[in-house]
Amino acid sequence: RYNKKQCYEQALAVDPDSALAWFNLGLCRGGMVAGRPWTKKNCYEQALNTDPGYAPAWFNLAMDGGGVVAGAECDKVQCYEHGLSLHSGDSHAWRNLGLAGGGFIKGVEYNQKQCYQQALSLDPGDAETWLHLGLDGDGGTVDQREYTMMECFKQALSLDPCLAEGWLQLGIAGGGTVRGRSYSSKQCYRQALGHEPGHALAWFNLGLAGGGPVSKRAYTQRACYQQALDLNPGYAHCWFNLGFIGGGTVNHKLYKKKHCYQQALEIDGGHALAWFNLGVVGGGVVSSQEYTMEQSYEQALAIDEQYAQAWFNLGCCGGGTVKQQSYSNKQCYQQALAVDGAYSKAWDNLSNAGGGRVSGREYSKAECRALAMSTADEQDGSEAAPPESQGAAVVEAEAWYKLGVGGGGSMNCLLYTSDAADEEDSVDLGGRRIIKKKKKRRKGRQGSVKKNTRMYGALKT
Repeated sequence: RYNKKQCYEQALAVDPDSALAWFNLGLCRGGMVAGRPWTKKNCYEQALNTDPGYAPAWFNLAMDGGGVVAGAECDKVQCYEHGLSLHSGDSHAWRNLGLAGGGFIKGVEYNQKQCYQQALSLDPGDAETWLHLGLDGDGGTVDQREYTMMECFKQALSLDPCLAEGWLQLGIAGGGTVRGRSYSSKQCYRQALGHEPGHALAWFNLGLAGGGPVSKRAYTQRACYQQALDLNPGYAHCWFNLGFIGGGTVNHKLYKKKHCYQQALEIDGGHALAWFNLGVVGGGVVSSQEYTMEQSYEQALAIDEQYAQAWFNLGCCGGGTVKQQSYSNKQCYQQALAVDGAYSKAWDNLSNAGGGRVSGREYSKAECRALAMSTADEQDGSEAAPPESQGAAVVEAEAWYKLGVGGGGSMNCLLYTSDAADEEDSVDLGGRRIIKKKKKRRKGRQGSVKKNTRMYGALKT
């Protein structure tokens, strides 16, 4: 008795020029022909060397990362282009070309969105393609109807209510109605985790939403962050958020507030807010180098010179060096006010320093004091807070967060931190959701979906 693979091997022993037999042997992950082993990719290459007009072999070679055909190297995009030029009616090939960034078919360029639209015009029941069309930024047109990003996510979930990534993205978009039932953001995250409990980003966003029950078990905000980090300990923004609420236990090891910020910076040394908060808690060791409080603020400002609170705190430390330029404490307050002219405590400290020039105008000590009394901003030098929701893991740090609230009082050049920062208690979140189009520095999203798709987004904490 011969199994399927052995039958194809026998067929090729008789006729080594059978493209169909090579293709089917590739579907069996390769085999032995003429006394030598052939990998899956080798089989698809042989099929195309025999018949370069065999579109399915081009598609499968593309899914295997591309290969060499007739002596020429073809990457996966070129493979999809060849296949779709031969057979443009394969919806999965259009979707995968979109995932690969788009390409040229018979001389016509198709971007990612256009590829997804082509796929959906052929198969409007493909939930994953609806998801990707939504993830492309602002939705698109299918069968002459315009769909918003949120409508794309709803379409995906109406077709496949078990699509965890669709629930996550609908939650990030603010929630919505699926199959006649309304879901809040938190409920969307819970749905995502009900279908895929190993989805780290869904745990993270449920944490941002304050926690909640999953599979009949209650999870606090801290427990959600811990779950996310147990699954993905390389998630810098989650370490930052866990630090902000006082730390926690990850993979059976206790991490205090400072340790969490250090972990975040070991993963992402460009995380300005983590540098700032490390400064607030007194500095620490990152990548085997000790950073003082002021050096932490200097690092934050080297990444984001528009960080008013970091300038203020650096001034409270007596000044420092940012990008090889020295700043006195007065100059730091001036920099803070150049960024945020309503920063009352910076005006107060500039008054204590005798007044100074801000944005081209000289202010006396009395004028600074008056401005300190008349402005009513809520900024202080305490820890910066996380946002309400997040879809992705790697974006510019300054676009991610709203600065923290709390603290206050008279300063006289003191460095202000919240009581919670000193006592390692939790601090109220002060963020808000920001959903923007990609061209406007949209938050990234990350995750994976089913077979024949790729990992997407880069995280976008």
